[in-house]
Amino acid sequence: MSADTEVPVAPSIHASIAPAPALRPDRPYARDELLHELFDAIHGVVSGQVDELAERITALGGVAAGTVAVAAKASEAAFGQGGVYGLAALSGLLALLVAVVARGRTHADEVFQVLEPAHRLVFGTGEVMWEWREGLRNWVVPGVVAGLLKIADALGLQHPYALAFVVALACAALQGVATLALFRWVKERDGEGPAWVAALLHATWGGWLIYAARPLSDALTLVPLVGAWLWTHRARVGTRSQTQAGAVAGVLLGLAVVLRYGSAVHLLAPGLALVLARRWRAMAAMAV
Repeated sequence: MSADTEVPVAPSIHASIAPAPALRPDRPYARDELLHELFDAIHGVVSGQVDELAERITALGGVAAGTVAVAAKASEAAFGQGGVYGLAALSGLLALLVAVVARGRTHADEVFQVLEPAHRLVFGTGEVMWEWREGLRNWVVPGVVAGLLKIADALGLQHPYALAFVVALACAALQGVATLALFRWVKERDGEGPAWVAALLHATWGGWLIYAARPLSDALTLVPLVGAWLWTHRARVGTRSQTQAGAVAGVLLGLAVVLRYGSAVHLLAPGLALVLARRWRAMAAMAV
């Protein structure tokens, strides 16, 4: 290999090694045996390649990054601007893969708060729990899921596994959006290096992936919450119009509360951030 080729190759290998330590599950969070095997397999592949990649970087005249932060910062040059979109796609793909491998349910709420009422709306059968009879829950999530089931049914996808896959695919796509929003928020606040670390952890952490592609309000509410913090930051530092940024943050916070009533507690911190920054127009737009 010529000397002119050696230097550009090192950043590319940095890009490959950057996510490696972040993929390493130090603890097996999965209760399901198949998930244990999946994460163990990922760990085996990753750990077996880290040393080899580091040695290759050194042989090509580069310096092997010793931490995720250093490697992640260097990875932007190799990935290019489209790298974050690839990471968002990876986030959704991993979430979907875990849901497909695990199948079944991870929590009773995804069945009785979402899937059963949605199935009843479309096919006429499904358990109706007391929360629905008493009107304690809203129909936003079951309604959207019912729409997905209706579309799947119209396309001839009627097997339970096929219907479950459609729902998991939609939830996984939303988690990819959350990864993208998280990257942009941390990048605008702390820089590219920390943004890559945060996004990599969100995309690959095993404990989160178990729930990421599930129709659980606890997981779904994260998507608008991260977006709300992104726009709150933009309103606070003045990179966008106060009115625009405050309004977008307010809409996203409202959606987060609709998805999960418990998310109302998250209204306090963005509002306080704007008050402390004296962004009164943004605060007013958020409140409206």
